[in-house]
Amino acid sequence: MLDIVCAELSWLDVVLNVKKSGLMRRGQRFNADLSSVLVCGVMLPVVEKISYLGVDISSGRSLRLCMHSRRMKFFRAFNVLYAKLGGVASDIVILHLTRTFCLPILLYGLESFTVSRSCLNAIEFCWNRAMFKIFNIGSRDNVNYVLYYTGILPLSYQIDLRKIRFYHAKHITTSVGGTDGIV
Repeated sequence: MLDIVCAELSWLDVVLNVKKSGLMRRGQRFNADLSSVLVCGVMLPVVEKISYLGVDISSGRSLRLCMHSRRMKFFRAFNVLYAKLGGVASDIVILHLTRTFCLPILLYGLESFTVSRSCLNAIEFCWNRAMFKIFNIGSRDNVNYVLYYTGILPLSYQIDLRKIRFYHAKHITTSVGGTDGIV
């Protein structure tokens, strides 16, 4: 089947980049050995993680998100922002900029997945660390008070709202494109 795909792609003058491709297994036998697979004469490597549209997916019994690179990107963006504005801007301004520019890095693509408790904990850990630094506090309860009084929803609610918007937008595009015309 892969040979047919390669033949069709070459007929269309499209080159499959095998260096960006890999085999990953998911399910009960995710850690069982795989037979070698050749695509366009090149053997595909077996990988533990695949990145698709900026979302890292890990192999395992179920579909899991890998948060490591996303957390690093968040901290990198936050540290740059805080290094530039930490002593100059007010805490509320830094909070707004962190929420606007850094938080989307953590929440990107989560509306497409069921977010596990461990994934949510990883996201909340990053967010709480940023709040600790901005407001010079050391307790999650204090972070919750700060977010409450600044009108920022908890991250689990923000993720749920993103899912609702995602499903609502998906429903509108399928309804408009369909024969029923319901908007």
